[in-house]
Amino acid sequence: MEPSFLLAQSLSGLTAAMFLFIVASGLSLIFGVLRVLNFAHGSFYMLGAYAAWQVTQWLGAVSGNFWLAVLGAAVAVALLGGVIERLLLRHLYGREELYQLLFTYALVLILGDLASVELEDGGLLDHRRVDDEALHGIRSVGGGDERADDALLVAHPSGDFRGS
Repeated sequence: MEPSFLLAQSLSGLTAAMFLFIVASGLSLIFGVLRVLNFAHGSFYMLGAYAAWQVTQWLGAVSGNFWLAVLGAAVAVALLGGVIERLLLRHLYGREELYQLLFTYALVLILGDLASVELEDGGLLDHRRVDDEALHGIRSVGGGDERADDALLVAHPSGDFRGS
């Protein structure tokens, strides 16, 4: 087994572990503070990213459209989250946490499928092929090429890159 392959596999495994750590930390924090087991928070982030992209497409070359898109996406996802909480999730608060887990996991599946249907046909997934080297940077490590953002995630798993 070549050392570059072993290093690449180790870095890939550590990257996946850090993603799981971030998700588990978020779930623990929300459940510990609010006593709500929301397994769908990642899906709402995905919808927010897609909404920001869509608002940017609608605005075109307007100056400052990124910040308008972020604001529009935040409002859209907050409204969707409020509707789901008021109409559906609220009825599960008095029951055991397993019902919340099942419901929010179903939301993950439903929102993911709806987004993939919307994104595949002429949407974001048709245009998202970005030159990886220009966006993230590729570093040669031990004879193999590794993405710089994977190494950064392993080195700094909290996701707080403001001080970096």
